[in-house]
Amino acid sequence: MGLSTGIASLDELLEGIYWGETLVFHGGDWSAFVPFVEALGALLETGLMPCCSFCFAESQLTRLQSLGPFKQRAVLAASDLQSAQQQLLDLISGDVPATYLFSDLGNAFPDERNVVALFQFFARRISETRSASYVFLQKGSVSNASIAQIVDGSSLFFDFWRVDRRVLFQPIKAAGRYDPKLFMPYELSGSGIRPASELDGESYTGELEEKSREFLRLYTEKRQVENELQRKVFELSLINSLTASLLSTMNLEEILYRILVGVTAKEGLGFNRAFLLLVNEREQLLEGKMAIGPSSLEEAIRIWTELSDRHLSYQDLLAAFDSGWPEHDAHVNRLVRQIRVPLKERSHVLIDLLMQTQPEVIGPGGTRSHPEGLKILDLLGVERSAAAPLVYRKRQLGLLMADNLISHKPISEDDLRILETFANYASAAIEHSRLYEEVRLRIKESERHIVELEAMQNRLMRSKKLSDLGELASKMAHELRTPLVSIGGFANGLLKRHGPDSPDYEELKIVVDEVLRLEAIIRNVLAYVSPGIPRSQPTDLCDLSDKMLRLMQGVFEARRIEVSTQYSNAVPRVLVDPDQIRLVLTAIINNAMESMADGGCLTVAIHNGQGFVRLSIADTGAGISEQDLGRVFDAFFTTKSLGSGLGLNIASQIIANHKGSIYAESQVGKGSTFFINFPAGTHL
Repeated sequence: MGLSTGIASLDELLEGIYWGETLVFHGGDWSAFVPFVEALGALLETGLMPCCSFCFAESQLTRLQSLGPFKQRAVLAASDLQSAQQQLLDLISGDVPATYLFSDLGNAFPDERNVVALFQFFARRISETRSASYVFLQKGSVSNASIAQIVDGSSLFFDFWRVDRRVLFQPIKAAGRYDPKLFMPYELSGSGIRPASELDGESYTGELEEKSREFLRLYTEKRQVENELQRKVFELSLINSLTASLLSTMNLEEILYRILVGVTAKEGLGFNRAFLLLVNEREQLLEGKMAIGPSSLEEAIRIWTELSDRHLSYQDLLAAFDSGWPEHDAHVNRLVRQIRVPLKERSHVLIDLLMQTQPEVIGPGGTRSHPEGLKILDLLGVERSAAAPLVYRKRQLGLLMADNLISHKPISEDDLRILETFANYASAAIEHSRLYEEVRLRIKESERHIVELEAMQNRLMRSKKLSDLGELASKMAHELRTPLVSIGGFANGLLKRHGPDSPDYEELKIVVDEVLRLEAIIRNVLAYVSPGIPRSQPTDLCDLSDKMLRLMQGVFEARRIEVSTQYSNAVPRVLVDPDQIRLVLTAIINNAMESMADGGCLTVAIHNGQGFVRLSIADTGAGISEQDLGRVFDAFFTTKSLGSGLGLNIASQIIANHKGSIYAESQVGKGSTFFINFPAGTHL
């Protein structure tokens, strides 16, 4: 048996039935199918091709029992789409040629979307086999929109109806067949067909007109559904891409740039230019912040060609934030930054739009034709512009504006609606960025306060300890000074009465030297506790330094230390206490000499600076380790076996009282340099 409808004249009209085709018969009730079913059944009884029928109700199965020697009859008992698909896979064999009949399709599932999906699955499976299938679909079981999808998925689609006792049909779709005679109404007559145009009667004409209107409406609904679906898919894809991009950064500049790219990209909203105006709460202004877009047709062609050549995807464009972007769109950025409107000007079209919740069109033919709006359009060089408020939780953030300067494409209601959707997501991203920055600044400020509080607490604790220590040191120094003076006096008297030849001379000499050392320590302690207020006077530092070095010349020669000076010309006088500065120089030079145990070089330099005079003392001694360098000015810190550790601390206090600064640089094995900066001039 070959593939056939069972009606020879219909087969001839269709130029035969092909392997893998699915024929759909769409009728008002089962009686419309009976003539075709009987003809097909007679054919199947004489053939050897296996047959199988499917349905979703026993009542439908009994109607197909007269249709030839079926290999299998099945009632599909499926509660969901996946189960029904699996049952069909188990029943449909692609190994040998077969004929399949499918009845009661419209009642397969409550959700007709599953009905359409099941049919598409069934038809696709049949197309992969050496078989043919016949599907019976009752009118009214699914909507016209679903019928349109079934028409698209079928190979042949016939619409059946009855006029009186006559059965009429018309091919609606016949894939791969182009004979004009095919797409005409026909009547099943006995074992053949004849054109319905030979029939007369008002009932037929009315029925035909009704069917024409029905299918016109069906395809109109189909097109509307397809358009709406495409629009929804586009919007969802667009919003998903934008949201993912905006969530990937908290940098406000990047977020604003990506918003503008989304508005102007071909894969985005497709506007030619986009402008962002944000509320400046500090100055209470609505001001232009950022823009993107060409300024002329030539620039637009160049930009669009470049983007096309680079083959950048929409995601690439959204993520390609470049600090040089204002240079590429310098013209539109200059334009938008000229817009500065006080928020108190409620009558201004931009401020009025800012307070609204709906997007609008500014310009002739738009919802906004205010004179102020025309001034804005004149500034931007365009006749019409779309504007959507940026609002987040009733907080006005700014305006998102877009136009089609180059293409002159009209701004439709759909453009406004999707611009509004875009603006809603952009508003959330802008506000989140601002909140993030505010939290970051507050955290940074809190960290700074914590550091300051810790430093203040440490200073207070140190001041308390130093105060207590100073008070104790002062009392001890005064208590020790009196007996120490007496001991020193008696020791000096005894030393004078005993000559160098006396056996007691060396012991007495040690006592006198140690008393002198103790007296120096007591003086240092008292100076540390109360260094005294400087009695300042204009002083020549070069002269003061020379006198100090001449007094210590003998010590330098004894320790094999070479001394050199480096003075700038016309060093100005500084307002200092000469006696206290001598103490500072003495402490630093003594430390330098002690670091040069085997001799070395000592260099004293005085130079002019910008608003200060710098005095430096450099040695070629052992140097100071990095860990000790930061502590050399601390009280009681010393690396020597003998010494109070107060000399440099007292020196730093004296320099601080003179409103100067002192610091040190050193390299182990190469030497150290101490720098002192004095304020220049006669006033401290």
